[in-house]
Amino acid sequence: MLFRSPALVFLHLKYRMYLNPLHLQLWLLVKPIITEKMSESAEKFSRYGFIVNEHANKLQIKQAVEKMYGVTVEQVNTSRYIGKIKIRNTKQGMGIGILNRCKKATVTLKKGDVIDFYASI
Repeated sequence: MLFRSPALVFLHLKYRMYLNPLHLQLWLLVKPIITEKMSESAEKFSRYGFIVNEHANKLQIKQAVEKMYGVTVEQVNTSRYIGKIKIRNTKQGMGIGILNRCKKATVTLKKGDVIDFYASI
């Protein structure tokens, strides 16, 4: 089995017996997306956005959201964003940098289910 990143070595089947299920959920879901657009989508259509690990698949995302928030997930849509190159002119010359790449997941919940991100604050 080929690994694309060192993080996947951590999740290899022979090492999973040492992991707590909570660690898997925290590894998959990096953070929720809290913007005006996602808040409006959550109110109207019961859709929530998460930034997830690049190597997570839809089934893993579904299971992690259901376990962490105690809701029923109907649909998961994912999209990958590549790191864009940014070039800036400064006094020292050209500054070249790259933005982080990430994977976003939009999760549609069963009608009536709600996730409250601010409950534990």
